[in-house]
Amino acid sequence: MAYHSHQILVHRPFLFLLHLSDNRNDIPPRSQDIAVSAPIICRDSAFEIMNLCKTYKMHYTLQCIVFIVAHFLLNACTIHIIDRDDAKLDISQEANVALGDCLAILKEMATVWGIAGNAIALVNELKSTQDNREGGNPARPSVDTAALGSEKVETGAGAIGQAVFDSWDLFPPPQDVWSIALLEPYISQID
Repeated sequence: MAYHSHQILVHRPFLFLLHLSDNRNDIPPRSQDIAVSAPIICRDSAFEIMNLCKTYKMHYTLQCIVFIVAHFLLNACTIHIIDRDDAKLDISQEANVALGDCLAILKEMATVWGIAGNAIALVNELKSTQDNREGGNPARPSVDTAALGSEKVETGAGAIGQAVFDSWDLFPPPQDVWSIALLEPYISQID
C-alpha cells in the first residue's frame, strides 16, 4: 500500500502539467511523457489501495489495521475526487463508487483511529470544494457522505478535522481543489 501511495504522491503534480499548459509543445518531452501516463498511474494506484483494504477486511477487521492506512486512503480519495470530473462517464462513475468505498473504509477505521475521522473531514471538504468549482462535470453522480454518517464519528474526529481547516490561516487560503490536494501532505503534519 505504501508503494501505491507514493506512486500517487510522485505522479499527482504531473496531473496538472497538461491541465495548466495550453500547448503541449511548451512542455519538455520527458515531462510530457510523464504527464500523459500520470493519470493512469494515479488511478491504478488509488484502486489498488482500495482493493488491498477490501482484501484486508475480508480476513480481519479494519479496526485492527495500522493507522497510516488512513493517509494512504486519503491519497487515493484525492485521485478519485479528481477523476469524478473526467469527461469519460465510465471513469467518472467508477471513481464515484470507489470514493464511496474509501469513505466507508475510513468510517470503520474511525471508530479506533482519530486520524481516519480527520481524513473523512478532509475528503468531505475536498469533495465540496470540487463540487462547487465552476465547470464541473454535470453528469457526475454524487456520493452521499451523510449516508455514511461521517459527521457522527464516535471519536469526535470530525471536530478535530474542522479544527485543521480553521487553523489554515497560517497558510495562504486554498482557492480550489488543486490547492488543497497539493497542500494535503503539509496539512497532515498539523495533526
